[in-house]
Amino acid sequence: MQQLSLVYFSIKHASLLMGFWILSISGSASYARLAIDEVPVANQLSTVNRLLVSAIQENNVQKVTALLIDKKNINNQDFLGYSPLHYAAKYAKAVVVACLLEAKSLLNQVSVRNGHTPLLLAIERGHKKIVSLLLEAGADPNILNHKGCHPLQLAIQQNRKDLVQLLLQAGAICNVTPSPLLLAIKGRSLPIIRLLLEQKQIIETEDKNGYTALHWAVKQNSPTIFQILLKSGRFNINAKAANGATPLHLIVSNKRSKLLKTLRHLPWLEVNIQDRTGSTPLHYAVVTNQLETVNALLRYPGLDVNVPNHLGQTPLHYAVQCRYTAMVKKLLVYVGNGLSIQNKEGVTPLELAMHQNDTKIYKLILPYIEAF
Repeated sequence: MQQLSLVYFSIKHASLLMGFWILSISGSASYARLAIDEVPVANQLSTVNRLLVSAIQENNVQKVTALLIDKKNINNQDFLGYSPLHYAAKYAKAVVVACLLEAKSLLNQVSVRNGHTPLLLAIERGHKKIVSLLLEAGADPNILNHKGCHPLQLAIQQNRKDLVQLLLQAGAICNVTPSPLLLAIKGRSLPIIRLLLEQKQIIETEDKNGYTALHWAVKQNSPTIFQILLKSGRFNINAKAANGATPLHLIVSNKRSKLLKTLRHLPWLEVNIQDRTGSTPLHYAVVTNQLETVNALLRYPGLDVNVPNHLGQTPLHYAVQCRYTAMVKKLLVYVGNGLSIQNKEGVTPLELAMHQNDTKIYKLILPYIEAF
């Protein structure tokens, strides 16, 4: 029975396990002991490990303290890749973690299975006291797991400003991917956003689609977050995503946007900026039939209503094409000589109305043609 209790090994060492079993049943105990000593320490799950893990999960401080007298196997990992400190960080109380730290457990031991450190597990469980203990003992706040998850990202995803603050104070890097700031914006966490903006290392970053912090503030339709980012002075209001869309393009394409008024007095706003298709924010507003948004854009200094996109289409072309009568009526007041602009097919807005047999819009445009 004493020999059989030694048969706890990693699957990785299955062949060695078979050899050990043969030696055991043949009565060669000394050879069996020699075989087990050849297994790397990190892959052993000894009896001490199992008893210690059990005591940790029970939060039995007295038993943990007694078992820690023998520190030989304190950093062994089980088949999950977890050491006793991993289990303590995940399940135990701070006092148990303190016992393990005093016994010199490895702080930054990485699980061979998923890359988790004790710190990542403590953050995942939201154990503030344990996170604090680990960081004070010198745990590295920048070790990623096998999925590339950073401790700071994990704390932000859980909306834990207190943990974010502890990590930043311990030297957590802000400029990792995905951006901690973008994660905080997506989570609409104002306290964490404000905290991150206090960090000097925060710079303008973008996600895989080229969306910046301001793009994401627009997507969240949050005037407060948008204003906080603008006031920080770190972000470009005219930044283009991969498709060429700026925050203004996104604002005007959302019928429920609350943000257009916040941009009215920004002198550096490029109101005629074009996306990858050559479309301006006015194109977006017209195509989505947002008359109120068009009215707001028309009040912007320097707005050009006659900018053609890569198809040669002006906003008026689209208003006619979509048969938006009220929109056509509004734009006609501002287009002037733009009535003569031809798209790539050589068609003017008036001719487009004729081709569509839209007599109502045709009659709206005709007087403006005659006036010029």
